[in-house]
Amino acid sequence: MSAGDEEAAILLRGVRATMGAVAGSLARAFEELTPPQLRVLVLLRSTGEMQVGQVGTTLGLSPSGATRFVARLDRDGWLHRRRATDDRRSVTVALTRKGERFVDGLLVERGREMRRALDRVPEEDRATVLQGLRIFADAVDEPADSSTLESLGFAAEDEGA
Repeated sequence: MSAGDEEAAILLRGVRATMGAVAGSLARAFEELTPPQLRVLVLLRSTGEMQVGQVGTTLGLSPSGATRFVARLDRDGWLHRRRATDDRRSVTVALTRKGERFVDGLLVERGREMRRALDRVPEEDRATVLQGLRIFADAVDEPADSSTLESLGFAAEDEGA
């Protein structure tokens, strides 16, 4: 195994461990929502509101598909729809209190899971681990298409969570 292969194996092991640390909160989220539904709720939590057409574009849905998708989330109390007063064709969606609490709870739970994982790192090594993660995150940056991360409940604004 070359040095590069060994480094990649170490990195993959770290990524797998990190995903394992957040798997519990995601599993609970997916008991109530599909990945696309969670993706939209997380996006709405970070943006505040979106046009139904934007939801459709984000998910690759037709206009009628986006309307049905949003209607389901509205019916289940996750978000609410509001027609623009100046253009009845324009419909905006935003999270309900239920949706906000759900996403916020997911982020808090994920933060706790990460804290528990970090607590297992010897105290004298934590600063090194965190510095390495900062350097790696800066080098990788976010993918151009962050939809996969968003579908798992990771919004760009989650950096502190």
